[in-house]
Amino acid sequence: MEATFEKAARTDATRDEAPRTGATHEPGAHVDASRLLPTASARCPACGDDRPRETWQLPGQLLPHAQSFEAARCHCGQAYLREQVRPEAQDRLYDADYPLHRGSALWGPFAPVVAFSESRVDARRVRIVRRARDLGPGDRVLDLGCGRGSFLDRLHGATGAAGLGLDHLAPANPAGTPWSAGPGAAVRCAEAALPKLPPLAEEQAPYAAITLWHALEHDPAPRETLAWAREHLAKDGVLVVEVPDESSGLAKRFGGSWAGHHTPRHASLFEPESLRQMLESSGFEITHHRRAGTLLPWTLVALSLIDRVGFRFGRHPAWALFPFWAAGLVLTSPWLARANAPGRGLQLAIARPA
Repeated sequence: MEATFEKAARTDATRDEAPRTGATHEPGAHVDASRLLPTASARCPACGDDRPRETWQLPGQLLPHAQSFEAARCHCGQAYLREQVRPEAQDRLYDADYPLHRGSALWGPFAPVVAFSESRVDARRVRIVRRARDLGPGDRVLDLGCGRGSFLDRLHGATGAAGLGLDHLAPANPAGTPWSAGPGAAVRCAEAALPKLPPLAEEQAPYAAITLWHALEHDPAPRETLAWAREHLAKDGVLVVEVPDESSGLAKRFGGSWAGHHTPRHASLFEPESLRQMLESSGFEITHHRRAGTLLPWTLVALSLIDRVGFRFGRHPAWALFPFWAAGLVLTSPWLARANAPGRGLQLAIARPA
């Protein structure tokens, strides 16, 4: 069925209004109002409408304080975070202590084991991109939401393709030193917050591949970013998107504490159909879709469980979790220990310019 979309009246995701800081703390929790994240009301990221069909509350995750946020489902079917953190406070969500930026170093004595697991995720991603598009030394790849840049580094080693990675916090390479920003560097990373992309990204276009490994759901204006990607892809280029699957059984089982929400960092909550509509309305044709990703499903389950019991990275030592993490991985195998297990909370789409 063809999906139709109204043109959004504005391209920005949030409407101008006074910051709201005190109305969304969790009931019964005593929180210093100065610690609450300021928020603004957002329109539907798919069609721009601001009259949702339904709304509900989601508790904040990986935050040092208790705060809940309003989520909504639009009449077009897209689910999204209606109460989003204002741009000037986004750095508080993605600082140097953000667990996904710290990588394996977060896990103390178990860091080598975690680093090996992360390298396997990168290897899976490299295989997916290489199957979708032949790459060589003359090609360029853009990774939006690059984290520490390890995927691009591995892709360059396998294909010779140059890589540019963009993320909220300028990352260090796997060796812990800053990425080169020189014009001759094969792999570079720079700071950027979607949907605002720096001139450097345009200068490197066109791209043989643009990847968003768990980045599109963070974007307050995904259609704007996808339109940019469509314009800056090579004619035979590919777009690879991996996001959580809001329609999965795990998402329904854990409800508001499901780690796939990653509240308030995830601005869009995608089901397979809403992801399809978003990509197609942005000028892409999906060539492959599967309800599985490159992360192990156990990752989202474990994060959901530890959030439920009140564990907070930065406040509690991550290494103390490792025995639980490892035991759960073994006990739930093969249901949650295989990245290609379908319907376990993840989805991946490969698309080309229509």
